[in-house]
Amino acid sequence: PAPPAQPTCSHCYKRFKTVEQLETHVVQAKHSTHDPKCGACGKHFANLDTLRQHIMGQLPNKACAARFRESGCAKCLAIGEAKEAPHEKNGGCPFEIERNAGSGNDRSKHRRAVALDCEMLGDELDGGGAMCARVCVVDEFANVLLSTFVKLERPVTDYRTHVTGIDCENAPLLFASAKSLAETKRMVLSVLHLSETEGDSCKATTSGPLLIGHDLSHDLQCLGIEHLVPESQKRDTARYPVFQRHTHHPYKLRVLAMELLGVRIQSHEHAHDPKEDAVASMRLYLGGRALCGVYHGKQAEGDGVEKVKKTESRFICWCLDCEPGTETTSHHTASSVLSPKRGVSPHRKQTTRSPHKRSGAFALRDSTNVE
Repeated sequence: PAPPAQPTCSHCYKRFKTVEQLETHVVQAKHSTHDPKCGACGKHFANLDTLRQHIMGQLPNKACAARFRESGCAKCLAIGEAKEAPHEKNGGCPFEIERNAGSGNDRSKHRRAVALDCEMLGDELDGGGAMCARVCVVDEFANVLLSTFVKLERPVTDYRTHVTGIDCENAPLLFASAKSLAETKRMVLSVLHLSETEGDSCKATTSGPLLIGHDLSHDLQCLGIEHLVPESQKRDTARYPVFQRHTHHPYKLRVLAMELLGVRIQSHEHAHDPKEDAVASMRLYLGGRALCGVYHGKQAEGDGVEKVKKTESRFICWCLDCEPGTETTSHHTASSVLSPKRGVSPHRKQTTRSPHKRSGAFALRDSTNVE
């Protein structure tokens, strides 16, 4: 007689000794249709880093690696049908975004977004600290909404010339027409449709744009407005689980820009350009927002909210920002995304047992695995 089928997860293909262990795995792993997925075998992954190792790492899956070499995209890691281009059916790689493209007529389909980057100088005795020296804000099309130097409020102990391009000789000229920190803060809050009120509290005047950045908390702290920007309005490319390492630690912005965008920024030969960094963060966000359509064949608009309501995902996907008129107050904070609560979800998945398509093994399926 044939040996009994081994319980296997239909998403990540992990095998377990008992059905109870498999059911526990399904609850804890929280697989969903928003996970990066191999286009050859259908396996779900926690992030792009583990998917990259699966198809082009030191020990890749041979069959999937062969398919990827034949019809794979080196940026988003999508795999097309046999002998077809990876994006022949879905319109192109989500990270191939033209700068300053379009007139903005399609903005009604998406929630607006702006990207922020700051450059800082050292103001502590040992050269540490983070005193804001320069601020840049751009929109979805790389148009500069704000770019200014910020008046120095304290003595500088380290200009960090290799990063900022500022030194004791050119500082007087660069900061001659700089704006005060208070004025810069008001301008940034105005772009975000936020107003600072008495008691260091802030309320949104309208449905403001999303704020994009890499390690946003660091930039907002140096501006002194971290407590004024709601968590539901922040999108941090350093904290987004899909963009993180397989160890769940963040990549540097220049690494993400090189691997996903094919753009070299923050080179050692030149000082950092805050506009260049802000544009890279924005392009990463726009590409990450469209990834679900590449991996799971979903349209950017009109699909996502209903499917999330059916299952509890381990993170809130950026594709939900495409929903017109959708509030994002339900987005997890950075800490809750990294350490999700283990409570019972009000929308718990209804699981059923069905034969697994690989080797006839027993598998546990749910609504999130039906494409």
